Amino acid sequence: MAVCKEMTLRTRAMVLSSGLAVLAAHVMPVMLAMGAEPVRSISQQAPAAATDEISSARGLPDLPPGVLSLDEAVTADTLATLAGRVGWQRLAADSQMAPVRVTVTPVEAAGRRIGHQVQAAFVIRTPLETFQDDALAAETLGLQANTAGRMARPLTTDECTQAGLEAAGANTSFAVLNLTLLNRVDLQGVVRAERRDGESGFELAWVFDHRFDRFPSLRAHSQRRTANALGETVREDPQPYAGAAGVLVVREVRGMAADPEESLLVVESRLAFAEPVAWFGGSNLLRAKIPLLTQEGVRTLRRRLATVPTSAAAGDAAH
Repeated sequence: MAVCKEMTLRTRAMVLSSGLAVLAAHVMPVMLAMGAEPVRSISQQAPAAATDEISSARGLPDLPPGVLSLDEAVTADTLATLAGRVGWQRLAADSQMAPVRVTVTPVEAAGRRIGHQVQAAFVIRTPLETFQDDALAAETLGLQANTAGRMARPLTTDECTQAGLEAAGANTSFAVLNLTLLNRVDLQGVVRAERRDGESGFELAWVFDHRFDRFPSLRAHSQRRTANALGETVREDPQPYAGAAGVLVVREVRGMAADPEESLLVVESRLAFAEPVAWFGGSNLLRAKIPLLTQEGVRTLRRRLATVPTSAAAGDAAH
């Protein structure tokens, strides 16, 4: 019988950082350290978890088309396309302040905006083994803090059993996410993630799993924060949330830097998420913040990686 597994530390890290956290101030750094067993091939148009019958994305916008692939060679043309107007030389600059290319596209239906597509690309100057270190993921996420301070927790065995996940794939993992967007909206939901590994990188797909919506403590929902007459923060009634989904591809390349022996990690994140009009009154507030929040998240990740000794990384890779 298949087992409902909790997300590993790296899996939770990557889901938050490469996907949902782009909605908040935690985007890239969290999802970029995720670790789960290899899984079946993932569709380039949408994660497997987002397209099967039991985990319907409920009208979620399609993902933007991808550039990086786990199965095809990374060529100079690939990198040029990924960098776009930023240019490969700038994108791969040897600096913690190197740019992040972020494209945000609003998605409309029936004449109104229902969500966004976000595509981000950047370069990390570190070996793949260092990037996936569990200790680094813990530090980046602040997971040494108490449970109340965490943005994600694994699903318990009882929760899995209640949801009837005997049919879940053996290579699937789950976590409950709790995020606050721009101090205005609280967001919760169970995220399902799948990972596929290759010789020089990995591909990660994740999606809000609506099978848990019948459980009040796990259902995907959002709550607006408002102020009462005394200026105190109050939360409105929770509202069902359509969800979010994404795909992250990380590829290690050589010969693309000034030092031909230096390893570069090229990262592409694609996600789509629903934005109810009630969140920010139909304004462009969230859309305008995403590029800056993503850039800040990547810089935080780079700073963390810069503190990891080479010897320690080599030791981790040996185990």
